[in-house]
Amino acid sequence: MTLTPRLTNRIVLFLVGLLLLLTGSHWIGVSLFPAYAEAASHVLHLRFFENLDTLGATALGVGMLAVLVLFVLLLSLQGRGKLSYYSRIVQAEAQPPGVVEVSDQAIEHAIRQGLADRSDVVSVAVTSWKGPGEPGLRIRVQPRKAVAPGPLGHEVLRIAQQVQQRLGVSGPVLVHVLSGARSRFGREDRLL
Repeated sequence: MTLTPRLTNRIVLFLVGLLLLLTGSHWIGVSLFPAYAEAASHVLHLRFFENLDTLGATALGVGMLAVLVLFVLLLSLQGRGKLSYYSRIVQAEAQPPGVVEVSDQAIEHAIRQGLADRSDVVSVAVTSWKGPGEPGLRIRVQPRKAVAPGPLGHEVLRIAQQVQQRLGVSGPVLVHVLSGARSRFGREDRLL
């Protein structure tokens, strides 16, 4: 649900939740209260299933199929924000022609190599997403305790921009400096 507007997402979630709530309360009412079950059965047979063999079954089936198709269509349009690759270059003139894709792991490896001399970084994780223009990078860095996040974030940004420059791409870079138990309890690397 990353490419659809937030208001549309909220409305769809509200309607699906309301439908599930009404359906669940109806089934609870049918199973617990015999008078409600009889009244609901009577109303359904009077209004919707008078001629169940022809019109009612066909209309109900078509309605359920239409709802199912709309639901599958809505689900297929969701979740297009994250990419499996960061950069994709089509080489049509090369022999043989092909496509070169640079994955997130390659970017992550380059950033780890750039931070290799720093022993105060516990982990680095890189993901890419498709934005309105160029693809963007989200870099999560987890430093050890008492590391200043500002200079570390600027250094990671500098390294990411150097990698982008070498690849010939540009795009937004989000550097997220984390903290937590792992940064407090991670052991130092020991050299003998």
